[in-house]
Amino acid sequence: MGRFEHSGSPRYRYSALLAAAVNLVLAVPMAAAWHYTGPTTDWTAAAPIPRLVGPVLAAAGALSVPGSLSAYYVYGRPFVLVYALLLVGVVGFHRTYARGGSRVVTGSFGVTVLGLLVALCGDVAAYWGGRGTGFTPVQSGGFAVELVGLLGVVLATSLYGVALARMGLVARRVAWLLGLSAPLAVAGTLAFGYVPHGTVLPLAVVWAVLALVDRRRVRPPGSGVSESL
Repeated sequence: MGRFEHSGSPRYRYSALLAAAVNLVLAVPMAAAWHYTGPTTDWTAAAPIPRLVGPVLAAAGALSVPGSLSAYYVYGRPFVLVYALLLVGVVGFHRTYARGGSRVVTGSFGVTVLGLLVALCGDVAAYWGGRGTGFTPVQSGGFAVELVGLLGVVLATSLYGVALARMGLVARRVAWLLGLSAPLAVAGTLAFGYVPHGTVLPLAVVWAVLALVDRRRVRPPGSGVSESL
């Protein structure tokens, strides 16, 4: 058995922490803006988070953005930063902890990164492919692509966490946070009533927690990974 110590390569932590912070800042008003129809909005029909904070944000004027762009675009277009920051954080985590792991670890990591790239490209098309009240074909297609990427991220991240726990590359209770990515993503979607912001937020928070904990296993000289999937 090895011991766990703090990593000497903390740079990826900042990206993971910033991704969660940006996601949270955008997710709350975006979920409310999606349900907002004006001063007479019926918030009782909204998901839990916008139902709770929507009236407050509406009263503060945060859902009636001045200018040519609606709140949908103001809180939607910057979301591409969340994907970019998560990519840096995920790659940094893998390089620090799991490089040289089993085929399942490597494969699920690869699918996670690919899914984030696909979702990022789809997100750009969904929010930057138009600017009016209706959705253009580019936006609709981009959102479909983003959904496919998100599905890959959620499933692969869950498998990645389970594989890390099985191999003991990081503390099991830390790895199992990643293993719970799928149910957490569903819970976030239901709580916010909006994709992608609500779906990605629990994943971003999990990666932020991992960045804060940031402990890697140090094995005795000459020992290798004894468990595999």
